[in-house]
Amino acid sequence: MIKCLKRIIPFALAAAMALSMQSTALSQSRALPSGSSPLSSVSAASAETARKSFEELCNEFFAHEASADTITLNFIVANPENYGLAVPPPTLGDFTADSLSERISYFKDAGDRLKDINPSLLTAAQKTTYEILAKTLEAEEKFKDYLYYIEPLSPALGIQAQLPILLGEFSFRKASDLNDYILLLGQTPKLFSQLADFEAEKKALGLFMSKYNAQSVISQCEDFALDPANNFLISHFNKIADEFPGLSAQERDALKQRSRDAVISQLIPAYRDLASAIRALNVGNENQGGMSTYKGGKEYYQLLVNSSTNSSRSVDEMERMMKESLDKARAFLAGKSSGDINELLPIAKSSPEEIIEFQRNAIASDFPSLDGINYKVEYVDKSMENYLSPAFYLTPALDDFKDNIIYINPRALSLTRDSWLFTTLGHEGYPGHLLQNVYFRQQKPAPIRSVIPFYGYVEGWGTYAEIYSYRLCADKDTSDILSSTAVYNFCLYGLADIGVNYSSWDLPKLRQFFAEQGIIDSTAVSSIYDMLSADPGNYLNYTIGYLEIIALKEKAEKALGSKFVLKDFHEFYLSAGPAWFDILDAKLDDWIDLKSGRQAARFSAIHLSSRTHAMLPA
Repeated sequence: MIKCLKRIIPFALAAAMALSMQSTALSQSRALPSGSSPLSSVSAASAETARKSFEELCNEFFAHEASADTITLNFIVANPENYGLAVPPPTLGDFTADSLSERISYFKDAGDRLKDINPSLLTAAQKTTYEILAKTLEAEEKFKDYLYYIEPLSPALGIQAQLPILLGEFSFRKASDLNDYILLLGQTPKLFSQLADFEAEKKALGLFMSKYNAQSVISQCEDFALDPANNFLISHFNKIADEFPGLSAQERDALKQRSRDAVISQLIPAYRDLASAIRALNVGNENQGGMSTYKGGKEYYQLLVNSSTNSSRSVDEMERMMKESLDKARAFLAGKSSGDINELLPIAKSSPEEIIEFQRNAIASDFPSLDGINYKVEYVDKSMENYLSPAFYLTPALDDFKDNIIYINPRALSLTRDSWLFTTLGHEGYPGHLLQNVYFRQQKPAPIRSVIPFYGYVEGWGTYAEIYSYRLCADKDTSDILSSTAVYNFCLYGLADIGVNYSSWDLPKLRQFFAEQGIIDSTAVSSIYDMLSADPGNYLNYTIGYLEIIALKEKAEKALGSKFVLKDFHEFYLSAGPAWFDILDAKLDDWIDLKSGRQAARFSAIHLSSRTHAMLPA
C-alpha cells in the first residue's frame, strides 16, 4: 500500500512516509554512565549475540517496510543497494482486508521475536530503538479487530488525494525509474478497484464513510479526471523526460507517449471508476456523524489517537489537557488586542522564498543550524486545490536529504492573511519540518527509525515551530497575543475533534460548543463538523503533540532553572528523533541530570561504591 503525505491509517496497516506502542518486554532501564559496565554478570559474547540479533531484526523490519511498494521505496531511500534492499517489480501494493490482516500478523511475529531479545544487553542507541519498536508493535497489534474502521479515502488525507502529489514528486534517479513510473500509472485501476471493494465491505458492515465525505471524494475524483489531455502529470513527465540525460530523441518521444497513454487510458479512468463506485455506495447513506456513531467507534478512536499522537494518555486526559490550555489562553487574551495584523514586520508580506530564508537566519540563536541544505517551493496543481492541505513538506530520502520541497496550496494563499503564510512556512520549513527531518537524518540514525511514523512527534513540532514563528514577525506583546490565540484555536479544534468523534456530538451540539466561544457562523461550523468527521483524530496530532512538547519544555525549565537554555532543549528534542512521548520524557530525565551535573555525581558515586566494595573482605 502506498505511503502517504499525512497519516491516514494506523502504522500497522500502511507503509510509512517518514512526508506519522507498551510492551511487557519494554526495558525501562536507562543508559549507564560512561565507564560503567552494562554487562553485569552476563558475558560479552551474550551481549554481542543480543546486539547482532536485534540489528538483524531491525534491518529485516526496515526492508519489509521500505520495500512494501515502489513509491515508498522511492521516497525512503535514494540508493536501495546501499541498504541491501532488493528492488521489487513496480507496484502500488494492495489494499484489501486480507493484506491488512497479513501486515498485522507480520508485526505480531516481529513483536514475538523482539521479546526474545534481552534489552539490557543492547547498546544505548539500540535500547531506545527497542523501546520505540516494542511499544509500537504492541499498540498497533490492537487494531486487528478494527480493520474496517480504517478509512483509506478522505478529501484531504485519502489515497486518492495524495497519489497525484506522490506521482508528481517521484524521483527519477536512473533510466529504469522512467519505465517504473509509467508502469505504476498502469497499476492505479487495480488499487482503486480494491479500494472500492473495501468500501463496499465497510458499507455491508455499517461502517461506510459519511455522506459528506463520500460526496467530497466523488467531486475530487471527478475534478481530477475533468481534462485528461491536460492533466498536470503529463506535462510534468514530459519535462522530466526532456531533461533526463543520456536519452535519444526517439527514446524521449516514446516515453512521453507511453506516459500520456497511461494517464489518459488508465489513471483517469481509475479515478472515474472510483467516483462511480462511491456514488453508488452513497445512495441512501444517512451517516452524518463522527467515529463514535459506529458501534465500537469510541474504542477505535482511543486506539487511533494513541497511535497517531504518540501520547499514552486516555482521551479524557487529552481533553482535560486541552481545556486547561484553552482556559489559560483565554484568560491571557481577555481584554487584549493584537491590533491590525497587517502591521506585522514587512517580511510577513514577502515571497515564500524570502520568508524561508529570513526564518532560517532569524532562528539561529534558538535552534541548531543546517549547512549545505537546499529547498524549493512548489504549488499544488489547480485540479487538487480544493482538497489538499494549505501547505505540506515532502520528507526527503534517508540518504539524500540535501534537496527539500515545500508545497503551497494557491487557494489557501488567496483566502488567508500575510501572517498565515509566514507562520505556515515556519511550520513546514524553519524551524519546522525541514529542520526537524534533516537535522535528525544528519545524526545517521538506524534506518528503521525512518519507517516508523510518529505524527504527534512530527506535527507537534510543526505546531510548536509555527507558534514560535510569531516572535520573528512581531514585537513581543503582539507575538504573545498571536501565539496565545493560536494555542486557543488549536485547543478549540482539538476539543471539537473529541466531541464529534468520541463524545457523539451532533451538528447542533457542535454549534452550541462554538457559540459558547463566540463563533456563530453556522455555515463555517457545518464545514468544521464535516472536516472533523472525515479525518477522526487528525487535529489531535497537532494539538496534543504540541502540548506534550510544552510539557517536556516546562519540566526541563523547572528542573534546570537558570541552567535551562532553549537551544539546548531544541537540540535534545530533535536529536532524540521520533518517539513516543513517555519515552522522550524518560530520556529528558537523563538529559536534565546531565545538564544539571547530577549524572556526573551519580557516576562518581558508582565508582566510589565499586572501590569500597573491592576493599571489603571476601
